[in-house]
Amino acid sequence: MLGSGIIHSHTEIEATLGNAHAHLAMERQGEGFTEFVWSMVPNPPIS
Repeated sequence: MLGSGIIHSHTEIEATLGNAHAHLAMERQGEGFTEFVWSMVPNPPIS
């Protein structure tokens, strides 16, 4: 029986690891993920 949350694709695993490495590289450079996401919003709310 297969669980619905199990990743079956080697490509998905590689993509997940690549994303994790990119996230860590951003943090090392001083840019947080939140700032990265908000940088793509055309008119971000003023906080």
